[in-house]
Amino acid sequence: MKMDPILRSQPSVAKDGIAVYTAVGNISLPHRHQWLELAYLKQGTLLHTIGDVSYKLQAGEFFIVEYDQIHSYASMGEGEIRLRKSMFLPAFFAPRLTDAGPLKETYAH
Repeated sequence: MKMDPILRSQPSVAKDGIAVYTAVGNISLPHRHQWLELAYLKQGTLLHTIGDVSYKLQAGEFFIVEYDQIHSYASMGEGEIRLRKSMFLPAFFAPRLTDAGPLKETYAH
C-alpha cells in the first residue's frame, strides 16, 4: 500500500485552549499556526525545519514550536513518522497572554 506523503492527523481532542492528537505520515509542508506546539516523536527519524534551521530528531525526543513560526517535518527513514502533539493557545497558560507576542519576548522581561 502506498503511503500518503503528507503528514495527516488522527481525531483531536480540543478543550479549553488545548488540542491533543497524533500526526502520522512522511512530510508536512511549511506551515505556521497560532498555537504553541509541544510534540513527542513516538516513531521514526525526523528532520524538523524551523525557519532556515533543521534539526534531526529520533524517536523518544520532544520539541517545542513557537506560535506563528514557519516549520515543516520530513521523515529521514523509510517508514512513517508518528508525532504525539499538544497544541496550546497562549491564553491556556494565563488569560493575560491572549494578545502576547512571541515567547522569547515574554521570557525577556
